[in-house]
Amino acid sequence: QLCACITDQQIAELRAHLRDESGAVARTDVPGRTRLLADFHVLLARQLGNQVLAQLLSDLLSRSSLIALMYQSAHSAGHSQDEHVQIVEALARRDARAAVRLMEHHLSSVERNLQLDPRTPDLLAALRPAA
Repeated sequence: QLCACITDQQIAELRAHLRDESGAVARTDVPGRTRLLADFHVLLARQLGNQVLAQLLSDLLSRSSLIALMYQSAHSAGHSQDEHVQIVEALARRDARAAVRLMEHHLSSVERNLQLDPRTPDLLAALRPAA
């Protein structure tokens, strides 16, 4: 849907966001990259004019950010940022089919890359109060 109505100004806004993401990934700014990588999705919903979806995504992503902070590797964060670049380029070309395919692939990659490392304590154990 966004491909049908996206403006050049919105593409510029997305590219500025991508520069911020890239900088955070390059600096190994884990909290910054986590926030920016999540905010990309909220920005897309806002640009579409769907404030309900934007708020829902914002709430969901803020609740899941601890998982990303704990388990997203620098490599996975960089890969996610690269996928965002590809999505924006498809949007800039107004290529809806490619944008959908890239977003589906991206969401699958994020889910796959956040699999918990068995060498790391599980989240429940990490959040349990000390005895």
